[in-house]
Amino acid sequence: MQYYDELSAYLQKFIDKKISINDNLFDIGLLNSFFIMQLIRYIESQFQIKIEHGDITRDNFKTIQKINCLIINKKTDQWYEVQRDSG
Repeated sequence: MQYYDELSAYLQKFIDKKISINDNLFDIGLLNSFFIMQLIRYIESQFQIKIEHGDITRDNFKTIQKINCLIINKKTDQWYEVQRDSG
């Protein structure tokens, strides 16, 4: 599953130029220490996942592509935990 469209639409609200999934969000000035917390709240709410302190790295939030991978990994981890707990 891909979350590019939802992430792009959300992030596009905060910048005047078109961004691609591989643009470095820090280099284009979109992400900083304040906005990343807002983005994390959005991701947790929108995608029903929990971002742990260890997940908050520059690499995980560098691009829309990287954020998409983080969401997929977190959702996969949650699915395995549910399967393990119900088995």
